[in-house]
Amino acid sequence: MLITLENRNYGRFNYEVTFSSICYHGVVVVEAPFIYGVIASHAKFNISISVQISPEELLSSPYLGVDYATGSLNFTSSTTLQGTVTILKILKKRVTLHSSCNISVFPRSRTIDSSCNSDVNH
Repeated sequence: MLITLENRNYGRFNYEVTFSSICYHGVVVVEAPFIYGVIASHAKFNISISVQISPEELLSSPYLGVDYATGSLNFTSSTTLQGTVTILKILKKRVTLHSSCNISVFPRSRTIDSSCNSDVNH
């Protein structure tokens, strides 16, 4: 799983330990932790995490057969980062960054499509 974080602030963003989750029809099938880090001002930062989907949760879903028959398995992912933005090494402000994605897996063609939105709460 590749997560791209974008810091639109004018200061660096120090984020705390957090989790990213992937859900299938509202049921969490993957939780991936990532450790604290720093994103420079006006920078994009890629985090690559290896994950394994819980087969028990996926196979027990009543939607799996129908979704597979239609050719698309639809997942959602959510990541919330809390941290501090530091500007000019003087000003510090608590910030929460939230990112959510819709992920479509097409098993027959073995392709994946995703679209993501992110917002910052100051």
